[in-house]
Amino acid sequence: MLSFLLWSLLGILFGAIILYFGTLAIVFILALPVFYLSVRALHDGGGKIIPLLGQLRWWHGAWIALFLSGLVFRIRETDEAVSTPLDFWAVYRMGLVFLVAIALLYRLVMRQPDWLPSLTRGGVGLLAGYAGLGICSTLWSVYPAWTFYKGVEYLVDIVLVAAIVSSLKTLKDWKLLFNMTWVLYGGLLGTILIGAILWSDKAVKYGVGLLGVQIQGVVPFVASNGVGELGAIIGAVALVRLVTREHDKHFYLTVLCFGLGMLILAQTRSALLGFLVAALLILVLVKRLGFMVLLAGFLFMVVSFGSVGDLIWSYILRGQNPELFASLSGRTQWWQFGWDLFIQRPLTGYGAYAGSRFAALADAGTETTSSIHNTWLEALLGVGIFGFLLLLVGCLSIWKCFLSSHGTPSNERVMSALTLEAMSVFAVLSVRSCFTSGLIWHPSLPFLLVLGYAEFIRRK
Repeated sequence: MLSFLLWSLLGILFGAIILYFGTLAIVFILALPVFYLSVRALHDGGGKIIPLLGQLRWWHGAWIALFLSGLVFRIRETDEAVSTPLDFWAVYRMGLVFLVAIALLYRLVMRQPDWLPSLTRGGVGLLAGYAGLGICSTLWSVYPAWTFYKGVEYLVDIVLVAAIVSSLKTLKDWKLLFNMTWVLYGGLLGTILIGAILWSDKAVKYGVGLLGVQIQGVVPFVASNGVGELGAIIGAVALVRLVTREHDKHFYLTVLCFGLGMLILAQTRSALLGFLVAALLILVLVKRLGFMVLLAGFLFMVVSFGSVGDLIWSYILRGQNPELFASLSGRTQWWQFGWDLFIQRPLTGYGAYAGSRFAALADAGTETTSSIHNTWLEALLGVGIFGFLLLLVGCLSIWKCFLSSHGTPSNERVMSALTLEAMSVFAVLSVRSCFTSGLIWHPSLPFLLVLGYAEFIRRK
């Protein structure tokens, strides 16, 4: 009760600061948990760094290399990508992926591990089939070179997952990989906040929606939608650990506030929806029914109160008129272009990763968008109905593994918590898949982590 009272008073104080100084004050308020988390990490992690380094293996280096290869430092229009496919940052990205591919081939030859069997089983096998079909679509692609490289890139991601599944035998190993992944993405989220403070003219869009500000990453570049997704994932992970652990609750409560704060500042509606779905899933599975009833009653009162409901609706609209909001910020127009093209080639598509950008979006007159912002339509346009089915069945198999495993009496406590964590992240990604192409885009480490862990569960 005392903790709740203190957090309520802090909320009132921060609300007063925001009203007085403006919504940009949220950025500086969020700097407080970042400072706290940094100090806490130095204090708690100082004596653990050397033992932790002793636990790292080759796949951790490959995992970090994929993460670094996915960082974006420049934005190119479609014409520029066609005329100059290889610039410095493209070579940087390709070089890191190439190093990972060489490491995987070496490990296969040395049978340390022999990851080939893992590449043909379960959800990993289905996604490997999708990647292989994507590479084959080079033969009929509207931009063969683009399709071939992107397909190989995604296959390297899936092969690394297969190698990790073959190597990680214990929950302790998986827990370390989970923690490493969230540290990487939490750090990336921290750089976005630092960029908003140091380069507010580039990192903050003014005059957007109810808040009047919308943040994005500068170095590296992270679009507002990406910021929102990061905030939702970090928030979901923190919520799981908050309700499943008996210790470090204040730490994870701070992480939760940080993630939600960044999510709100990004004004990303699909990421917010994803977090709400994940939070509901978490509360249902941990059987916090009393809290759910209390929360539902509170939300009902908030929405029923006219001015508050209008305020929430104003935030959701984000300054858009009803027509633009109904079109999902113009996405439905892109999807219509894409669907019209798909029905002309339903079996083969137009080449993986090329069909949407160089066919549908080019026809729609969109030059700077790299995907059609829908995983499933992206798959249909790229590799047709057969690739779509491989992807769909692969994702459904992940949910099947999680739902059949959670709550099993023989489940270890650590395994149950990790499974719930993976489920919450996949819930965010599943919602976002309707508005982004992240599930089939290099390198969606959260999805790759979920995919590998689901295969680990299936084998147990």
